[in-house]
Amino acid sequence: MSFNWEEKFSKIPAISDPGELEMTPELKIKEDLYNKTSTPGTFFRSTFLPKSELKNAQAKEYTKEIAEHQVNWNEVKDEMIDFVNEGNPNIGWKLHLNISPENVVFVDKYLREKGICFKFLHGSELEDGFIFTIYVGSFQKTQEISKILTKDLQNFLAQPHKTNHLEFSAGVVGRFRGAEYKNKDFLFSSYSPSGFSWLEYDKRNYSLKKTTKIANEQALAKQKKESEIRAIKELQFQYGDYFFPEEN
Repeated sequence: MSFNWEEKFSKIPAISDPGELEMTPELKIKEDLYNKTSTPGTFFRSTFLPKSELKNAQAKEYTKEIAEHQVNWNEVKDEMIDFVNEGNPNIGWKLHLNISPENVVFVDKYLREKGICFKFLHGSELEDGFIFTIYVGSFQKTQEISKILTKDLQNFLAQPHKTNHLEFSAGVVGRFRGAEYKNKDFLFSSYSPSGFSWLEYDKRNYSLKKTTKIANEQALAKQKKESEIRAIKELQFQYGDYFFPEEN
């Protein structure tokens, strides 16, 4: 399905007049989400962990003893996942672990024995620190799994360094991805600066203005907040507590 992005950009509704945005239910959800995890890229729980920042060209350092691989569904235990779309691990929360080469064999074996749904490298970028990608599902289940991972793997984890992720626990970061809808007039992006999917036309509009420098920092910050409002509103409508449970 093709989309006229220029036409979509012209139809994006303005949420407020210039200036500070008032607190909305969506911004309150974002505030609660970041309070339970972190603001994107602020990995304060992980500062005590060692660094591991290998370049993509050094991938062979990771695959000396085990080959990169996708999810082995025969090893995944039901209690380790709760996907809203069965068989599609990309819709929901996923976690990433940054691991030094000397520790990958142990971590791979641990994740298999635990029954965790994961892949090792397989298209991930070393420079992003995506050595192991763990597919979980709901926010609640992701919190649960992240604490287990930190507890069991603390001596094997390295500092995360991808800035568009949220820190669930020490050495364990993640992001939420919404589905791409064909029967609606928009798509969710696969990622954003916020740790959760934006509407695709917002993501493209923001990226265009940022890379071409046609908007100043203040205007970009305001557009980012407006994009987050629209994204959270739709994510809550589509996924509810699966994305993030609202506090009463």
